[in-house]
Amino acid sequence: MDNRRTILICDNDYAFLNEMEKGLSKEGFDVDTIDNASDLIPSAIRLQPHVILVNPDLPGFNEYDVCKNIIQEQRAQVILLVDPHSTTTSMVGECMIEDVLTRPVKLADLVFLVVKHLSVDQ
Repeated sequence: MDNRRTILICDNDYAFLNEMEKGLSKEGFDVDTIDNASDLIPSAIRLQPHVILVNPDLPGFNEYDVCKNIIQEQRAQVILLVDPHSTTTSMVGECMIEDVLTRPVKLADLVFLVVKHLSVDQ
């Protein structure tokens, strides 16, 4: 699997996961989904995706681990998917997040950001 086209989505909204997985797959991306934050680091290490979409309001979301294991060590691009009432900012631990999308997320906006982050790293 070419991790340059791999996206990992971590969210517990199954309808959203299904919609984004189908839409991003149609755009040519390899998409893996998980539904809980405790699987985020092990899945990211195993899959080594280029882009990770994550809901930071999930129970068990650990800012330090995301910063250290995903952003610093794996150099993955992280996009936060937040609810309109979320207090999440563009910082996770001491790391800057690439982008923050507020729900409801439109597939076209998500594809645009993913493509942007893929082209920046090439």
